Amino acid sequence: MTAEEIFRFEKKELLPIDKEFPFACIGLAHSHIYGMTNSLISAGATLRWVYDDDASAVEAFAKKYPDVKIARSIDEVLSDKSVMLVASADIPSRRASLAINCMRSGHNFFVDKAPAVTLSECDEIERCQRETGMKYFVYYSELIENDAAIFARDLIKRGALGRLYNMEIVAPHRLNAPTRPDWFWKKALTGGILTDIGSHQIEQFLEFSDCAEAKITNATVNNFFHPEYPEFEDFGCATIESKNGIKGYIRVDWMSPDGIKAFGDLRLTLLCEKGYIELRKNCDIGRSDKGNNVFVVTNDGVYSDCVSGKVQKTYFNKLIHDCLEGSDTAMNKDFVYSAMRLTVEAQMMADKNR
Repeated sequence: MTAEEIFRFEKKELLPIDKEFPFACIGLAHSHIYGMTNSLISAGATLRWVYDDDASAVEAFAKKYPDVKIARSIDEVLSDKSVMLVASADIPSRRASLAINCMRSGHNFFVDKAPAVTLSECDEIERCQRETGMKYFVYYSELIENDAAIFARDLIKRGALGRLYNMEIVAPHRLNAPTRPDWFWKKALTGGILTDIGSHQIEQFLEFSDCAEAKITNATVNNFFHPEYPEFEDFGCATIESKNGIKGYIRVDWMSPDGIKAFGDLRLTLLCEKGYIELRKNCDIGRSDKGNNVFVVTNDGVYSDCVSGKVQKTYFNKLIHDCLEGSDTAMNKDFVYSAMRLTVEAQMMADKNR
């Protein structure tokens, strides 16, 4: 196998967006709302409304998007039936009820991770989505916005390295404690570290294993170094196994050192029958501050490339078409609901073990 065979970048023409696609943002608690908004606009959507009960958050948002209408209430947004999608990065504990409210009012819903903090919320979201027929999407940015992850997923799917059998996903994050809002430290509002940032890793495990059925085999959380925030968890890990036999280890923490410029040294290792792949998503420590670094090791040699800007990102184009046409191409529904539940189950197991 040659480097040219491994690093093959195929791009297909995206389906044009030939209809207006207005969307609204409700809930600005997490900065991910800006990434969600920017990507929707880049894909052809039109930002129409914004609402949050925090006036300063709305002011900052409207400064960046000066053409947006500022709503006086959630109901004012939902009364506009021309709005095709509501995007939200509200406080995690509010996301499920908002999703249900939006879908019951006839609006598709796009939510930041984690979409739910309890199993009952997971059940209610799925039930509501199936009853209303509205579309429901989750913003798992560590896959859909990361070129290296998209490339590796496609490489696995085309069987370049044979069967995948194990993966390790680590995602340290920088805490930046002084910048965090009050709700960030309260477990009832965030669900815990595995529910929060661990949701990225569990969703990636399902995507790469290409199997929606999996079980958490062990999970642990702790607060090692932040006793001033007694409800906070700065470390979490879990092991997971898919029905098709693939096993994985997940580690997340809030202790990324300030010595690197990235928010964390996120890595993903995929073990396959013909070699392995390592992704250094945000940087290559000691060598480069650039992200999207892919390393492939086979019997023929070691290959590497920075794939920034070389892959085709299709998620948001597909999301818009799914809403307009009633299709299901952006996200596999089974993966959505399975990732949601497994995330909460991992947190529950960790809480019990602790």
